[in-house]
Amino acid sequence: IDKIASLDYEILEETEIISSVKNNMQDLFSNQNFLPKWAFKLDSGVSERDCILATDIENGPMITLVTWNSGCVGKIHDHLTWGVIGVISGKERCLSYKCVDRKENKFKECILDKEDVLSPGDVFGMSSSIIHNMVNIADRNEVSVSIHIYGKDLRYVDRSVFDIKTKR
Repeated sequence: IDKIASLDYEILEETEIISSVKNNMQDLFSNQNFLPKWAFKLDSGVSERDCILATDIENGPMITLVTWNSGCVGKIHDHLTWGVIGVISGKERCLSYKCVDRKENKFKECILDKEDVLSPGDVFGMSSSIIHNMVNIADRNEVSVSIHIYGKDLRYVDRSVFDIKTKR
């Protein structure tokens, strides 16, 4: 975490930041004992848990731990900042989209552009322009656990959710 927080975001290009964060995350994943046992379990009736592990509200980054049940599907959304996802357990699918003719809060259509399947140990980098959603494709009754690192604290970013049906 210290290595990631110490990057000079002012002078590095987005691709350099993503590459550096991915390398640091892969080093972290060489030993999975860094997470407590509760990170791999969800309480009954809870389908997802998103815990902030570290953040710098003013300058970023934000590091979260996401635990969610198999079969869960996230909404199509953007981040407006770079991001890196590292899967610790389970299996996740990242579906990236291109939304055509975006004007204000409307778009003509969102087209599936790319699909990536992430398994334990995989690390995935996202540019600030990505529009995507995540799907937990872990085996039935298995949670997926991943660490997400973003360039900014997402609670303070004006992000969008894209509704394919209403085209808003």
